[in-house]
This record gives sequence, structure tokens and C-alpha cells, in this order.
Amino acid sequence: MKIFGIYPELSKSTSARPSRDRSKGFTLIELIVVIAIIGILSAVLVTAIDPLDKINATNDAGVVSAIEQFGKADDTYAASHSNTYVGGATVNAALTDLLAAGEVKTGTYTAPSGYTVGYVTTAACTTAGSNCVNYVFSVTNLKSKANTAKPMFVWANGQGCYKATGAIVATTTCP
Repeated sequence: MKIFGIYPELSKSTSARPSRDRSKGFTLIELIVVIAIIGILSAVLVTAIDPLDKINATNDAGVVSAIEQFGKADDTYAASHSNTYVGGATVNAALTDLLAAGEVKTGTYTAPSGYTVGYVTTAACTTAGSNCVNYVFSVTNLKSKANTAKPMFVWANGQGCYKATGAIVATTTCP
């Protein structure tokens, strides 16, 4: 029967279930989909950031900075000692001489695990100031992705550079 243009029998719910109020929360499926999307985005973000490479880059920067400081200290030493550098066969031997001359604050250096630091002078140079006309401070095994092509840093006679390969000798130069 039609009352005021409305069919009352069609406006009644034909469902046997009572209608649910949809404003009470999320369904389990919706929550699972959101968690899956967050998981995928976080996996992509971690891959892009690569925390291990960030740690390696930080260690690389620290070692390179130390080598540069040692080289500059050796240059300063040479400026006040007739252009001769400190002697020694190791970084710590060179640092001991630089410490005695007041050019550095510590006589030892320990690089992070996996890095190889070195100090090379001319063959006749065993003690500070005697025939030391060339020197090279170096670090090999740089680990960050940025240093993959050139995993070696040298500071030679007042100049620093990255190198791909090669033996470190007293006459090594940077372009």
C-alpha cells in the first residue's frame, strides 16, 4: 500500500541480521593491510639508509681525519726543522717523535678494527730529522661504499688523496 508516495514494505530491512554500527573501529583485515604497508615501507627505508655503510663512512672519515692531522703535524715539524720530517718505521714511532717536538698531544694511535695505517719515510731515515726528506702517512681498507673504487687514503708531503691501489713508498705522491 502506498502512503504519501512511500512504499513502507520496501523501506523495511529485509536482512535477518541486525545492522552493525561501522563507526566502532577497524576490521582485522584493515589492520593487517596497514601493518603490511608499514612493514614494506620500513624495509625500503632501512635498505636505502644502510646503517652499516653509515658506520663505515663515519669510521673512514675518522681515520682519514687522523691521517691528515698527523701529516699536517709532520709538515709543521719540518717547517721548523730544516725541511726534514720525523723518522720511524710506524705511525706510533712517528707520533712519538712528533709528541716529543710538541706537534701532537698523543704518541699513539689505534685505528678502528680492520683498518691498516702506515708511515713510510726515506730509507736512510730512522730518527727524527736525519735525512727525512719524504714521508707518507696512509690508511688502507677504507670500507664505505663511497670509497669502494679508491679504498686507500695517503697524506704525502703536504697533500692528501684517495688512491685505488699501489704500494706505499716514501716517494708516493698525490696529484
